[in-house]
Amino acid sequence: MKILRFLLHRHSVFGLSLFFRDSSCRLCVLLTLTVIELKQSPKSHQFGFHSHVLRLNFRCEGEDCSLNFAPTFTRDYQDSENAGSDRTEQQDVGENSSDREETALGNDASAKPSVGMEFESETAAKKFYDAYSRRIGFSTHAGQFSRSKPDGPIVSWDFACSREVFKRKNIESCNAMIRVERKDTDNWVVTKFAEEHNHSIVTPSKFHHLRPRRHFAGTMKNVTESVDARNDVHVSIDGSNVSYEPNKVMRSNSPVGPTHPVMTFNPVFSHFNYFRPGCQRRTLERDAQNLLNYFRKMQAENPGFFYAIQLDDDNRMTNVFWADARSRAAYTHFGDAVIFDTIYRPNHYQVPFAPFTGTNHHGQMILFGCGLLLDESEASFTWLFRTWLSAMDGKPPVSITTDQDRAIKVAVTQVFPQTRHCICKWHILREGQERLAHIYLAHPSFYGDLYSCINFSETIEDFETSWSSILDKYDVRKNEWLQAVYNARKQWAPVYFRGTFFAAISSNHGVSSFFDGYVNQQTTVPMFFKQYERALEHSLEKEIEADYDTICSTPVLKTPSPMEQQAANIYTKKIFAKFQEELVETFVYTANKIEGDGVVSKFRVAKYEHDHKAFIVTLDVSEMKASCSCQMFEYSGVLCRHILTVFTVTNVLTLPGRYILKRWTRNAKSGSGLEEQNADPHSIETLTSRFNSLCREAIKYAEEGAVAPETYSAALSALSESLKRI
Repeated sequence: MKILRFLLHRHSVFGLSLFFRDSSCRLCVLLTLTVIELKQSPKSHQFGFHSHVLRLNFRCEGEDCSLNFAPTFTRDYQDSENAGSDRTEQQDVGENSSDREETALGNDASAKPSVGMEFESETAAKKFYDAYSRRIGFSTHAGQFSRSKPDGPIVSWDFACSREVFKRKNIESCNAMIRVERKDTDNWVVTKFAEEHNHSIVTPSKFHHLRPRRHFAGTMKNVTESVDARNDVHVSIDGSNVSYEPNKVMRSNSPVGPTHPVMTFNPVFSHFNYFRPGCQRRTLERDAQNLLNYFRKMQAENPGFFYAIQLDDDNRMTNVFWADARSRAAYTHFGDAVIFDTIYRPNHYQVPFAPFTGTNHHGQMILFGCGLLLDESEASFTWLFRTWLSAMDGKPPVSITTDQDRAIKVAVTQVFPQTRHCICKWHILREGQERLAHIYLAHPSFYGDLYSCINFSETIEDFETSWSSILDKYDVRKNEWLQAVYNARKQWAPVYFRGTFFAAISSNHGVSSFFDGYVNQQTTVPMFFKQYERALEHSLEKEIEADYDTICSTPVLKTPSPMEQQAANIYTKKIFAKFQEELVETFVYTANKIEGDGVVSKFRVAKYEHDHKAFIVTLDVSEMKASCSCQMFEYSGVLCRHILTVFTVTNVLTLPGRYILKRWTRNAKSGSGLEEQNADPHSIETLTSRFNSLCREAIKYAEEGAVAPETYSAALSALSESLKRI
């Protein structure tokens, strides 16, 4: 004990973690594991190490030690003999367990699961399998379970490799798992053990690089993170005039934090490691030069190609951003609503591929630029957002949708202070499928009700009522995950964002990704750019097809309304279909004036025989300005059936110009891309007619000119001469 106290005192401070770099000094590893063992012991208060445990820091100062990692948990310890007795035992399947569960694990730290092994609870079994997975080098999750009867206790539970449910294209589900079954109240037995994985596993020293599935941050409390950015050197390389700090080496202005503050978790979810180890630097190594060569080649072929690279002090790439000319041009027309996605991990370096995407005038997903992030710290996301914003001429979006991530949230706040930030609802629904699996199994209709509540609630009152009804119907008011999600509803529920434009023309907005089917976790860096170019080609083909369908097809009108004819001439085929759906619905709605006899009037609009669910529409006749309590136009850019109903009863026969968003029209990509909010609708129709006529002529040139090389040259020459005359 004296020697251990001496070593604790003399060897500075060291990290409290089960995960170490290969280069961590052995003394730190030994001492850390020793203190962890003492800390977990119910008799730890007898050894007098409490002051040392509470003073633990996260970096060793030894000359040969590169210890640098993140804490996985903290607990408070008292200096009295009753320190361990007052603790509240945690009940969910996680890291925490009772003393008797320790005996179930046995004292053999190298034990491997085997059929017949017994545990005193499913919690002990999960803890044992978690410890085993850390030694081997994979992450786990709680899988399927079964009950003796629908409302009975759980009698069987699978704990599996986290890639058991990873079923993206070209990737098979991993079958590694253990199954434990309840034999009696205090006895769980392993009845199945599958050891083999169908994927590579990491070395134990690099286990903390395994990226767990992100879980909703509402289940965390007081989580803080500071980024050590002292050694970051930012370099941007770009030949165009919009380069981010071109040809300039600069020091990061990010705050320096020498240590990680203490983390405290909500006990119910303590078995998930929410903390991302962001301190360790990763590099592209030999792929860095290939990446740089690719960027130089692209810029030589297209001067509008933009790229920026972040280097460390050793001139190694840490983070990368690029955007081609087409992506930058698309942003000028459709950059009002942006989605930033970090679900992709395209190579064995586990570098997150982060695309910026949006929605074009056909409702199709388009690309606004991409990033490769080797360091997922707050400073890295801030660098990426600032670089992307510079590439987009410094024009921030109206709204941005991202994953649930604290570092991303802080970076968005810093770089886009005026932009409305929303957490993607699909991440919530996908996580719910895992967290609420037992409810889904017992009640097949639960997911449908939850989906409808989230996606089809038109007002906050609708959402609140529907959510409460679901909790009562399925008796889940005490479910902690649902409580956490509900408490954070203003961060993700669509109904709370309807006053801001998100280009959401369907309930499935944001569910798919631009690179679905092209990139997966097995994609290497060289293969990645081939797939990247294929995805861009496919996107362009889809847009050309949609342009052709819009120009060369005549919409079928369903009403004699001049407004429908006007919309058919102005909108793209996809957007017109959405508008037409709203217009047709007006036939089953009534509008009653409830206030005002002058310029401004208020109407109560309700569906026939659904008078209890009414919407309030305010109309200013002098300015032809209307607003509805459902806020559909503000959210999607297409007028709702409620306003259209009021237009009908007040004899407004054509769409006012302010309600024709250029980004949804056939000529959305003409001009500067700025919104023409006050344009006269008749002039827009005239412009649209001219645009459509020219497109038809251009298509004739393309069809005839593509037949042979000679006709191609003639058609190209004719178009070039015509453009010069214009």
